[in-house]
Amino acid sequence: MRKVALFVSFLFLGLTYGQNNQLELVQADKNWQEGKYEEAITIYLKYGAEGVLTAEQEFKLGMAYDLGKGVEKDNHKSVMWFEESAKKGYAPAMSAAASMYLGYLVTDASGNKRYVNDPEKAYYWYQKACESGDKTACKRIKKKKKRERVLPLSSALGAV
Repeated sequence: MRKVALFVSFLFLGLTYGQNNQLELVQADKNWQEGKYEEAITIYLKYGAEGVLTAEQEFKLGMAYDLGKGVEKDNHKSVMWFEESAKKGYAPAMSAAASMYLGYLVTDASGNKRYVNDPEKAYYWYQKACESGDKTACKRIKKKKKRERVLPLSSALGAV
């Protein structure tokens, strides 16, 4: 009997915690819509670490880091969040990740900058976005295929 009572108590605490998560994430979405980016990002990052964000919320984190909304601009973190969202099937994130892989600057802890360019990953994410119905991604792939007849893959994608 005592074990059952403990189980019910833990179950109740877990449900309450889950409801609080949802309420906070709804508030974060509202903050984002109202342009309160720092407040939204704080909540998104808290739950992002726990892996409970939706693909759209992860995409918003990617946008925040890409544009410097509510956080310091960070291309590496932007790509990371775009990919997390894209892995869940969110087409806008697939296209955003693809665009980033066509070239972006990263600054390391020492302040050194390096250019990241990965045409194969760019093509992969454009292909996935196209398969998900993103017409712009389909157009980019079509352009790449035309160029590919003349140029090597990396040159063709770099010109997209």
